[in-house]
Amino acid sequence: MKEVTLMVKKVIGCLREYRTATIATIILTALETLLEIIVPFLQASIIDKGIYAGDRNALISTA
Repeated sequence: MKEVTLMVKKVIGCLREYRTATIATIILTALETLLEIIVPFLQASIIDKGIYAGDRNALISTA
C-alpha cells in the first residue's frame, strides 16, 4: 500500500507540468461520455414518437 501511495505521488508530481492539459482531458472525456449517452435516448425518441406512432413530422423534427 505504501508503494502505491508513493507511486501515485510521483505520477501527480510529473503531471504538474501538464496540469491544464490533464484537467482538459478529464473534462472533455466526461463530456464525450455524456454525449454518447444521449444518442440512445434520441434513437428511442425517434422510434417511439415517429415510427410506432406513424408521425413523419416527429421523425423530421427529431432528426
